[in-house]
Amino acid sequence: MKATSLEKVVRTTSELDKLLSEAEQELVHMDARRAEFLQQIQRLKLERDLASQALAVQPPNTRITAITNESNPEDKIALFRRLFRGREDVYPKRFESAKTGKAGYQPVCQNEWIKPFCKKPKIRCGGCARREFLPV
Repeated sequence: MKATSLEKVVRTTSELDKLLSEAEQELVHMDARRAEFLQQIQRLKLERDLASQALAVQPPNTRITAITNESNPEDKIALFRRLFRGREDVYPKRFESAKTGKAGYQPVCQNEWIKPFCKKPKIRCGGCARREFLPV
């Protein structure tokens, strides 16, 4: 009887080794599949980013009539970004007030502080009739 129970233990151990080996092989297979999925996710994200950039380059009037309240959020955001993108005929310059410490941006003027054209500090830039913005 002792030999029979010993054979069962040995047989069970060999079966466990086989099951363990199969589980390890399955894990290797799953790791490979996971790596494939991660690569696919990266490719899809890149494709999505390229598609978004292509939409941003389209003229502002493209697909405006197709957007409604029922449209998906991505289309609404793309429309908003096309309609309200930054101006390309001016560029900003950062300023900081020495008196108040407030900071902000203002368009760069070609005539700023040039005596015959610029009337600073009597007239602010916003009220100046001789502003000449520098292009981007």
